Parts: sequence; C-alpha cells; structure tokens
Amino acid sequence: MSAKARVHRIKPARRLLSSTLLATAVVAGFVSPMLGATAAHAVGSYGNASLADKALTYVGGSGTAACADAHQGGGDQCKQFVNCIVYMVSGGSQWPVDPNGNYQQSYLDAGGVAVTAANAVKGDIIQEGTYDGDHLHTAIVVANNHNGSFDVVDSNYVAAGMVGHHTWTPPSGEVIGYYRMGTVIPAGFNVAIDANGAALTSGQKLSGTINLTAMASSQGIINSLTYSITGPNGYSTTINGGSGATNYAQSWNTAGLVPGSYSISVTANEIDDQNHTYPATPIPFTVVSRNRVDFNGDGKTDLLSIDGNGRTEVWLGNGNGTINQTPVVGGNGWDQLPNMVTGDFDGDGKTDIEATATTGNLYFYKGNGDGTFQNGAQVGFGWQGYTHLVTGDFFGDGKLGLAAISQDGYLHIYDGNGTGGFGTSYSYGPGWNVMSKLLAGDFNGDGKTDLLSIDGNGRTEVWLGNGNGTINQTPVVGGNGWDQLPNMVTGDFDGDGKTDIEATATTGNLYFYKGNGDGTFQNGAQVGFGWQGYTHLVTGDFFGDGKLGLAAISQDGYLHIYDGNGTGGFGTSYSYGPGWNVMSNLY
Repeated sequence: MSAKARVHRIKPARRLLSSTLLATAVVAGFVSPMLGATAAHAVGSYGNASLADKALTYVGGSGTAACADAHQGGGDQCKQFVNCIVYMVSGGSQWPVDPNGNYQQSYLDAGGVAVTAANAVKGDIIQEGTYDGDHLHTAIVVANNHNGSFDVVDSNYVAAGMVGHHTWTPPSGEVIGYYRMGTVIPAGFNVAIDANGAALTSGQKLSGTINLTAMASSQGIINSLTYSITGPNGYSTTINGGSGATNYAQSWNTAGLVPGSYSISVTANEIDDQNHTYPATPIPFTVVSRNRVDFNGDGKTDLLSIDGNGRTEVWLGNGNGTINQTPVVGGNGWDQLPNMVTGDFDGDGKTDIEATATTGNLYFYKGNGDGTFQNGAQVGFGWQGYTHLVTGDFFGDGKLGLAAISQDGYLHIYDGNGTGGFGTSYSYGPGWNVMSKLLAGDFNGDGKTDLLSIDGNGRTEVWLGNGNGTINQTPVVGGNGWDQLPNMVTGDFDGDGKTDIEATATTGNLYFYKGNGDGTFQNGAQVGFGWQGYTHLVTGDFFGDGKLGLAAISQDGYLHIYDGNGTGGFGTSYSYGPGWNVMSNLY
C-alpha cells in the first residue's frame, strides 16, 4: 500500500467488549477502561519487547486474527491490530483507544509513556498522525536502526489487511509519536577487557595500554557508559565509553601509575534513564610495570644474574621475598655483551632481554616464560660505544622503549614497536658523554617518563618527558655531589606517584631522597647503614605487597633482598650465599 493511501481509522463500535468477555473481566475484578474506568498512567508490568514478539506471530496473516484472539471486533487496520496486541499482552489491563479520537493521546491514556526516536526499542509503538484526516499509520518497533529507520511489524502496510515485518522510515513533516507500553529491562552488562587478546579475570596482571570493552548481555539502548577504575593511594579515574556503540571500546594507559591492586566496573545509563553498575562487585586486577622483572609471567618479581662463567641464571621469586634457590641456568657468553637491560618489550607479560654485542648489533632475546630465552633476534646495528641504556615508555604508547648515550655524546630515545624492536627516535646533544649516570622515572608525577642524569659537575639534571618521545631541553638542575654516591637507583619508594632516589654513600649509609614532584628532591634521609661495598642495586616488589624493595650483593658475597616499608625505608630481608660476588651483573 502506498504511503499516500495510508489513512487508517478506527470505528468506535469496534471498541465494545463482547458480553462473554465482560463477564469474565468482572469476575476477575477488572473493568475495561473503555467502559468508563480510568487507566493508570504507568508502564505495564510485562516486558515491552513481548509486544513485538507477539505481533510477529501474526506476520503473513490478517490483522483481524489478532483482534479475534483478543475477543475484539475488527482488526485489519494498523491501529486496530496494535491495540489488540497491547490488549492481549497486557492481559486486558491496557486498551489504547481514546474516546476523543486522538491517536497520539490514546497511548498515554492507556498507561504508556512517551519516548524519543533515539531511545525507541523493541516493543515501542510508533504513531504517525493524530486524528482522522491525517496521514495515519501505527506500527510496533522490532529494532531501532538508529539511522531514522526502524524494523517494524504492522498491519495494512505491505498489503491490505496483512500483517508484515519490514523496514519503515517515519516520514518527516508529520506528527510522529513514540510510546512505551511495557517495562524495559536494563541491558545487563558483562565487562570484558581485552588484555593481550584475553578477557580480564580476577587478579590478572596488566601493564602498558589496556583496551577496554563492555558488551551487553541482553537487548537495550545505552544513553551513556562510563568506566570507573580505582587503585592505590586514592587513585580514581573515569573513562567515557560513549553511547550507542557496539562494544564501547576505549583504551587506558597504565604508564606512570603506581603498581598495585586496581578494580574496574562500568556504569551504564540505560533506557530506563537510571544508572546501573556492572558487575555489582568491581573486578580486581593488578597493574605491574613493564620494567618489572618477571621471567615466568606469574606476577612475582624474579632476579637475573650473570655468573662467573658468563651464563644467565634466573632466580624465580616466590612473591614473599624469597627465591627458588635452584636457578634456571642458560648458555654462556652473556658476560661479553657490553650493555644489557630487561623488560617486557613485546607485551606478553614475560620479561625479555635487549643487549648490544661488541659488533654494535642490538639483539632482542624473547623470554620463553620459564626463565629461558630464545636466540637473539637482531633489531638494530651501530650500537658500539653506546652506554647507559635505560628503559621506559618514553612515547606514552604503552610500549617499552630505550634511551642511551652514544660515544659521540648524543642522547637517543627510541620508541618500542611492541615486538622487541624499535622505531621512531629522537636525538639530543652533543655533550651527553659527560654524564656519569642516566636513570628513568616520573619525577613530576604527570604519568610521562622522564630522565635523570648526573652531569660533569656531579649535579642532578631532570629532563621532563613530554610523553611523545621528546624531552624538555631545559633540565631541572639540582645540587652537586651526586657523582660521589657509589650506587643509585630510582623508583616510587613511598607510593605517592613521584619518583624518588635511593643511594649509598661512601660511609656505607643508605639514603632516601624523596621526590618533590617537580624534578627536585628533598635532603637525604638516612634509612640504612653498613652498605659500603654493596654492588648491583636493583629494585622490585619482591614481597608482593605493592611496595618497592631493594636487592643487592654485599662485598662478602651474599645476596640481600629487602622489603620496602612504603615510606622510603626497608624492613624484612632475606639473604642468600655466599658466592654471589662472582656475578658480573644483577637484574
């Protein structure tokens, strides 16, 4: 039937109940609204989508059949068909026929509520026109296509008197109303986080950039969706997931965050205009640094040493400050590599190695997840003479990169490509070959990786990162004397999100230099003594308590592992040895 011919009218006589049905209704304690009762202006207690489901059972037949099943007269015209569907599904509690012939008002009088076209969902009713003489049509929504068109079920549109299921775009320039007669059940969301291709599980260890998705487990329209993430030290953030999407995909970069326990949930404002949080209990997970040393991917900090025979020895951590005293021993020749750093360079949650050879080639040794490594894959050349290799997410993309100083005095910052190699780089200099130390951290707490150097005058120079691989070329310069400290490491030892320094003095005292969050440091606070002769200081959460600890080798050949106390000092410790003084490196 053409659009121009769609003028459908309801004859008042067809609103009368049969005497048989009336008697039944009275026994049940119900009087039909069309016989004088006032309809309650509240959405029906049945599921709104059941209107469409019921109407679809009549597709291909006559609309009259629906009204016959409802014990109503007529029914071959569009509004008669819809009214009879509403009457049947509501159990006779709703009858959308207005005595004054106002077809739009009839749905409100029968207890429905008006909705917008954007929020119309399965089971909602579309009414074109208001009174006889208008272009009139009435249909039930099967699906909202969100492009101005709807999949609908109706009568007397695809063919005279026939119920059809088709796509319809309500015409512009006409009075169009959208009405909801039943109850819409919130969608019910399951939170899914795509972390390296796997859905989030409770307690999972995550690092780098996390891809967030939220998938609805049942039909529903979302007005808006927000991810809520909480973490250590009062950390809280929300990420707008948008609206009308299929999976509400967003990303969250964990670079610069304090490692530790976090949780996530989503809040969806749904078609009932209420906020619903899923799941009821947020999903807990752990953010770990991609600099973390975890060779078997179990979330516990391990240690790697190079022994007197030039072999790798991986000492798997137990997560309580102790280590498995039987190391995983690899091949020899590792003591011939001028520079070596560890980190998760390919984002699989297992620590790898990057190392330069005397030939100047740069090699990536992928961790197998059991303390062993694959053969080195060449990922660079021309690295002979490079010193002070440090790792960090310098480009803010969740991929571990490298910074190093070349023999001609330039600083080079490389972006990781996520597979163990490196791409974009920036260079600064010359003059960097006077630096006695180069360390990485987030010294101003903005989530971007910075660099710390000790210059030729023994002063700290903090080069604030811009989060895109570049650095502010005017450093924050501190006092001198730092070149007199035998050992120095950086990390967030007090959990405030700002990188600090731990250093040993020639006196053997251990000092904590708290970061002020602007590239400067407070005066050192003594947190230990007897550290003279200690070498190979490394940091890590060895006790699994979210506090940064220290490991080091003493001059009498013992390995010592200290738990951080969360304020810059150290508490419980374990010692192993002797014999560790033959190690050429500790990571």
